[in-house]
Amino acid sequence: MSVKKLIKSHRFRLFYEGLEKIYDYRMRGKVKHRQSDCLVIILLAMLSGCNIFREFVSFAKKHESKLTKILSLKNGIPSHDTLERIMHRIKHADLERMLNKMLARLLDYPVIVSLDGKYIRATRDSSKEYTTSAINVVTLYDDITKRPILSRKVAKDQNKKGGEQGAIEFLLKRYHHQHPKKKLIISIDGVGATRDITKLCKRLNYDFVINVKREEYDGLAGTIKDDFLTEIANNSHSDRLTKKIIYNPKIEHGRIEKRVFYLIKDLSYIKSTYGKPWKGIKAIGMMRSEVFNIKKNKITVQDRFFITSDMDIDTFSSVRRMHWNIESFHYILDNSFKEDRCRMKKGLSSINLNLIRKFIYMIVQLSRKDKSFDETRSENKYLSPRELLYKILFLKSIKSVQ
Repeated sequence: MSVKKLIKSHRFRLFYEGLEKIYDYRMRGKVKHRQSDCLVIILLAMLSGCNIFREFVSFAKKHESKLTKILSLKNGIPSHDTLERIMHRIKHADLERMLNKMLARLLDYPVIVSLDGKYIRATRDSSKEYTTSAINVVTLYDDITKRPILSRKVAKDQNKKGGEQGAIEFLLKRYHHQHPKKKLIISIDGVGATRDITKLCKRLNYDFVINVKREEYDGLAGTIKDDFLTEIANNSHSDRLTKKIIYNPKIEHGRIEKRVFYLIKDLSYIKSTYGKPWKGIKAIGMMRSEVFNIKKNKITVQDRFFITSDMDIDTFSSVRRMHWNIESFHYILDNSFKEDRCRMKKGLSSINLNLIRKFIYMIVQLSRKDKSFDETRSENKYLSPRELLYKILFLKSIKSVQ
């Protein structure tokens, strides 16, 4: 498709008009570059493999003659200070709404989601007078289509646990407000093991699998551990215990892994421990991971315990195994997008850049076929701005990709 046809296309008009609707908070008398043009440059540069603002400007200068045919760059290429100023002033909710609207036609509603927080390490500031903690962003992640849906920045004035728990509750309420009839199965790490979150899941009619760590909640986790060890050792009550074994014979990273899942639904005799203070708990689960290290010739056994709503052993094992998708997503943010090296923390710059990285991650996921994420993104370096923009606007559905 030529540049003229691309500019006249209906999708490009909707895309550009949507960016123009985002309110510009800069001083009107000093604005020389349109905010929509700057956002397009950031999106195309990040899709081509750039990660920082100076690389964005280098990308724009390299393709200046081609960008002027697509964008109205009357005053030339904006500086990296202009791009930074836009990113730390633009409203996160408006940008998120615009980017999600573009992907809405490509993706189905999620069924199994994971919630987890990630620190941007370079934003931690240490000095002699005070120390500010790193910025923490909690993400609502679709485990089936492997895409981030919503995100929330944890307030700095809140502590680690309280901040993440508040962000988790906010994201669940926000998604339920947007899609009140959709039912989810939620997977959360140990930070989500609170009475408020289980009560909220019950009120929203969401199923959940929440990890319970002994060091944080010794009373609940200790009781669950004692129940499981007693039940596994005592075969006379095997009717209460459901078991499923998942064995992976493939040698991955020099390891052979075997996972055994257990589920207990009959909680009548321990109702005082689980039922009254923890609303919504219908079962307790356990995952035993047995890893054989070939090089060391050693077997490592680790037990993890969970509180769940009413579900069978197959659903419990699938949800827990899919939770590692969000950990892989965080690994890509750190290694491919170099997020942990980004020191931008002024205003809303950190959360806005995090949102754009997630959007580009989805574009690359939808466009790649058999190659890895890094290989697909590195190929984009040799594409022109027209081809990169075409890649964003004319993607096929994720069903056809998978």
